[in-house]
Amino acid sequence: MTKTCPDCGQNFHADQPWKWLCLSCYIQRKRSQTENQTQQTIKKLQRRVQTLEMENAELRFRTFQPEPDGDVVKGLRDRWKDLILLCHPDRHSDNTRAHEATVWLNQIRKNL
Repeated sequence: MTKTCPDCGQNFHADQPWKWLCLSCYIQRKRSQTENQTQQTIKKLQRRVQTLEMENAELRFRTFQPEPDGDVVKGLRDRWKDLILLCHPDRHSDNTRAHEATVWLNQIRKNL
């Protein structure tokens, strides 16, 4: 049975009554549909990745914020004297970095 393709206007042999497009137009439509679906999937995945990256950043931020009674703060309270003794500038030939570390430890001690 011969039919005319509505897309390109070419006559083609339709071996089944339900075929209404020529083979090249059918392939082109399928390819276009597949590309559209692929683009939609890519956009959805990009949005999902963006959401997960934001959640990840938020969780990382939370994990690095010590709670007032958390293990890090408790450890600093318990070991503060050891830290001061170990990094004091007198033990490191008046090293600038040792002085800065000692000053920093003295500053955070006020918040412990």
